[in-house]
Amino acid sequence: MQKRLGTTAIYVTHDQDEGDEPLDRIAVMNAGRVEQVGRRRRSTHDPRSLFVADFVGQINALAAA
Repeated sequence: MQKRLGTTAIYVTHDQDEGDEPLDRIAVMNAGRVEQVGRRRRSTHDPRSLFVADFVGQINALAAA
């Protein structure tokens, strides 16, 4: 309905399953700060920080000495 009416809507959730609904863009936030904004696919395939990678479950990180 939101697209049909041409309005903007903001949907806030802590549930990633709900966040997988058909959306134009998502914002991943950490402690009140936006970590990454973009399409869901971009967030999962090209995370901009370790937090985003961990949040979306796509992390393969090695500790550096």
